[in-house]
Amino acid sequence: MGLHPDGWHQVNRFLELRGELPTIVYAPQGTQFTPVLQPYRTMKRMFVGATQDVEWLGTALHMLHTVRRMADTRIAVIRGTEESEQVLEPLGTTLHHIPLERFAEAYDATANTDAARGIADVYRKQAKGIVEPSGDDILEAARTYVANRRVMEASGCHAVTMDCLGLVAQRRTPPPCMAYMQLLNEGTCGACESDVTATLSLLLSSYLLNRPAFLHNPSPNTVRNTYMGAHCTAPTKMDGFDAADSEYVLRSHHESDIGVAPQVLLREGQGVTMMKFIHPGELMACTGTLLRNIETRPDDGVGGCRTAFEMAVDDVADSRDIRGHHNVLLYGKHMPMLKAYCQLSGLDISRIDGAPA
Repeated sequence: MGLHPDGWHQVNRFLELRGELPTIVYAPQGTQFTPVLQPYRTMKRMFVGATQDVEWLGTALHMLHTVRRMADTRIAVIRGTEESEQVLEPLGTTLHHIPLERFAEAYDATANTDAARGIADVYRKQAKGIVEPSGDDILEAARTYVANRRVMEASGCHAVTMDCLGLVAQRRTPPPCMAYMQLLNEGTCGACESDVTATLSLLLSSYLLNRPAFLHNPSPNTVRNTYMGAHCTAPTKMDGFDAADSEYVLRSHHESDIGVAPQVLLREGQGVTMMKFIHPGELMACTGTLLRNIETRPDDGVGGCRTAFEMAVDDVADSRDIRGHHNVLLYGKHMPMLKAYCQLSGLDISRIDGAPA
């Protein structure tokens, strides 16, 4: 394509006739000037890749592939008593609702399985240390992974989110914290408390950015004007699926003090991105730097959930303005990629404090 009227005329013609087809327009140096690009800044389901880097076309194809993967994904939502399906637009992701008791039955069926025993051995051997859990606790945690996998396979789903606290409160099943750690490390996800938008956020991190993310409860630090987050499950593959694991300690689940939860030790000084789907049509995001891990004391539980961190957030004047619950944290600063993906997918994106992105 050249920087002459006919080149962009053909592009415009295609964009007018394409319907909802996600479209990348590649425009290297010599084919565009700043005024030419202005009409395309807010056009939905398209992105102009204005760069001389031909290798970027690999990224363009990866973004298109992510759009398709999100549309093809089925999420098992385990809660309540009814079974049904719904499609989330504009993503196209399918939710398959499954009764909560079905997971409990799947867990019961994992007793005395070799698969669970083998997984429990891996948890013990890879852990940096063990504080509260017993050997039986670790075996039961491994059984929750086997049960989650069986439910996903039986329903044709690629990810799972469950009303886990409901079953834990009844002492019907142990908390699935270790299962969710393992699912995240494998490139799919297990998400806490039947939180669908958090599940979408975790999947986007895996699909688009090739690394799992850490779903957490948010808390502003009003003394230092920083941000804190904590939860009782986290991935260890924070650097990417092919990278080395972060160290972790086996702990109990904080709220119930039963079962097994990983305390993953995050890298202090690491640049990070935090994001969350507000709803299936809008993402919010920010970047920042991890300052420190927050230790949960074994004797009195001070510190909340087991994996906990404090971070400085870029371009946010007051940490109390940070929106969302169950935001997800991932290594690396990825705002340009997220903004490009959102435009290509027909999504809105805003900063995590509500300002325009």
